[in-house]
Amino acid sequence: GFSGTPDGVFDSGFMETGATFTHTFTEAGTYPYFCMPHPWMRGTLLVVEE
Repeated sequence: GFSGTPDGVFDSGFMETGATFTHTFTEAGTYPYFCMPHPWMRGTLLVVEE
């Protein structure tokens, strides 16, 4: 589920339309994310080892 509380795993900050954001994950796992100004915009990233 989504707690709605930032955990600091990754944060793009506020971004302009068309901007991109890159984050390198160092550990496999499941990472839920959401948009601070639009909390209904959310998803889950599944990071696996190569």
